[in-house]
Amino acid sequence: MEHTAATQTHDKHQGGDSFLRLSASIACMRFPLAVSIIIYHSHTIVTIPDKPLYFELTYPFALWIGETGVPAFFFIAGLWFFYSAKSYQTKIKDRIRTLVIPYFLWNSLLLAAFVIALLLGFNLLINQSKYIADYGVVDYLRAYWDCGDWSWGNGKPVYPPMWFVRNLFLLCLLSPLFKVVIKATGVLLPLAACLFWLLFPGFWLSIESVAAFTLGAYFPLRNVSLMDLLDKYRSYFVVALLLFGLADILTNTILPVPFNLQIHRLAVLTNILTIPLVGQLFLSRNMPMKSLSKMAFFIYCVHLPLVALFRKPVLQFPELSEGAHIVLYLLTVVAVTFMTVWLYQLTRRLLPSFLKLATGNRE
Repeated sequence: MEHTAATQTHDKHQGGDSFLRLSASIACMRFPLAVSIIIYHSHTIVTIPDKPLYFELTYPFALWIGETGVPAFFFIAGLWFFYSAKSYQTKIKDRIRTLVIPYFLWNSLLLAAFVIALLLGFNLLINQSKYIADYGVVDYLRAYWDCGDWSWGNGKPVYPPMWFVRNLFLLCLLSPLFKVVIKATGVLLPLAACLFWLLFPGFWLSIESVAAFTLGAYFPLRNVSLMDLLDKYRSYFVVALLLFGLADILTNTILPVPFNLQIHRLAVLTNILTIPLVGQLFLSRNMPMKSLSKMAFFIYCVHLPLVALFRKPVLQFPELSEGAHIVLYLLTVVAVTFMTVWLYQLTRRLLPSFLKLATGNRE
């Protein structure tokens, strides 16, 4: 969800036309990637037991496509951070505005809601770990970090979606280290991080972050044009996309194998690398995705409570058929997408100053 204008980049890293096409393609993909996260969370926020057909039919959308969203945004952030011509100090100052301020704002809003609920007589459980009435000073402080459970880098703050923002800012802080290593060793660091992510399932959020961010960083730091690479080997990338996608879907639904998680993550990595090709397709069809790109961060920030509002009630109806669960899942994706867009437009009209603050001036 990070964005850096093309005019603030090093065109010397690659041909100007190539970079502009990459920039336009990725701009077209921000909104679809934000929607993919809605698709993902609409599936994962509830567990529907004993419904194999529901899982098999929703997997291609919810997991193959849906789980691509967050690592793709890390990948894009890595690309743009190192294409930027600004100094490290200026970049970090920019990220304080675009990441740190929204991070504290959204977490504070939710924490305040818990406190207000407590004052009204409702003692709510935070992130399935501790009731707000039992919170002490340390708990309130850790609510902004991991709610008391770092969990090997998988811990989340009080407002769970903000883990992405936290990790991204930390990666930006560590960018000089990544720059030195990638310039010296080439693809070794992103390759090692990707392999670690593939081989060790327990390291999810932390290693996924490093793998995707450094993979994006590789291209500007080593002067490799991603767009030219995709153009040159387009057919190979398309075949890899389809083959890994098919293998992912089959081995996680009807033909399970012990290493299906590794196949899934390979498919996600392939999806990430081919995102500019999909963006080019949208551009060639004159689809209005680019005009919606500024909504992506806001959609990411507000979608989860809406998803929970629609999806949690289905657990009260175990007698629902698999077909009904599939329909309700799809309706949730559509409804939440339209609601987040509407909320963005409403907030932009009624509370423009809040929107600027809450989105890091992305609106």
